[in-house]
Amino acid sequence: MSMPSHASRAVRTLTALGAMVALVGLPATAAEPSATPTSGADVRHILIEDTRIVSMSPDGSAIVALRPAVGFRRGELCVFETDTLRQRSCADLSGLGAGIRLASIIWSPDGAHIAFVEEAFQLFIDGDLWLMDTATGTLTNLDDDGFEGRMGIGEQAPTEPITLPAAPVFTPDGSAVVYSRSYWSADLRANDLAVVPVTGGPAERIVLVDAQAPGVVFEGIVVSPDGATVYFSRSAPGPGDRANGIWSVRLDGSWLRQVAGATDPGLGEPYVQSVSADGTTLLAWYPRAVRSSLDGDVLALIDVGSGSVTSLGSDEPAPATVQMAALSPTDDRVLLVTRRTTPDHQVWLLDPASGSREPVVPDGLFEAGPPDWSIIPTWATDGRVLVPGGAALSEASLLTIGE
Repeated sequence: MSMPSHASRAVRTLTALGAMVALVGLPATAAEPSATPTSGADVRHILIEDTRIVSMSPDGSAIVALRPAVGFRRGELCVFETDTLRQRSCADLSGLGAGIRLASIIWSPDGAHIAFVEEAFQLFIDGDLWLMDTATGTLTNLDDDGFEGRMGIGEQAPTEPITLPAAPVFTPDGSAVVYSRSYWSADLRANDLAVVPVTGGPAERIVLVDAQAPGVVFEGIVVSPDGATVYFSRSAPGPGDRANGIWSVRLDGSWLRQVAGATDPGLGEPYVQSVSADGTTLLAWYPRAVRSSLDGDVLALIDVGSGSVTSLGSDEPAPATVQMAALSPTDDRVLLVTRRTTPDHQVWLLDPASGSREPVVPDGLFEAGPPDWSIIPTWATDGRVLVPGGAALSEASLLTIGE
């Protein structure tokens, strides 16, 4: 049986190019102020040698990165203090059968834990859901199905169902992890949403998504700020499947509904990236458009109530576009990073209500961009934003945004 098309991503080409750039001599680890003139934000250059910087903790106090920058899958997952870049802890990933999935790395709201899954769908090897203690680096398996090794197909598939977790996200109180759980055996193929306490214990089903296909929910799950609603991204292999798109369901499994589907055949269905502080707006991207190398804007805001879509296109003439975006954790502002502009990698603040855009870094960042489209700038509650360095895997820009 062939795996879902979204399990192998065309953006790996971008990652590979970034890897080659990263291998070309990097300077010593340091935290240097940017020499780039800025307006509206202070910019600090972040460099953590031979790592792949992923994101910043919700409170802005720590940064998580994978080591080594290239070949990190079974390396280390490390936490560094944002202000000093001092290493706080590292988790050894060498024991992971399928290796860590970069796009799955997620912080708990209080920064005490990080959750992630393995590359089971890409490598066809069983993988589990892991919890890292950010103070000690200790790993805990939250979804151990007792199986290890290749998943197999036909007569080679396990006789008893194994579980394949994907797209973890913490509940707002940090007490549990919500995730996509696929089932795989000789007789069973299915996908549901589940929730498991961070203290361990059996996972409970929230809702059955598909009774016949695994991996339908592969990435793109968020929980509303009040903890009541889960938004998830359904993407079956067929682009014409009307059920594809963003769905919502109560954490207790009730009130399942489709929020937004594929309205544009060229874009395909949206995937949710994050939810606004007031719970009314979703930040989304369009993976089929990225995979088809669509030369245009693939980011949008989606109204939770109406499902209306507002493209986050650039105000500049084509081919300028928005390459990254992030929602403020405290208000309704949206941070945008552009590409194919002069200068490149400019940073703007968007007021969705008025549509006005305020330049924050008009002279552009030294480098920016997602090594994976699921990785977005981290806007912390202390007003700082970490923007990944794109092809410069070990570098990032730390912006301090004013009110």
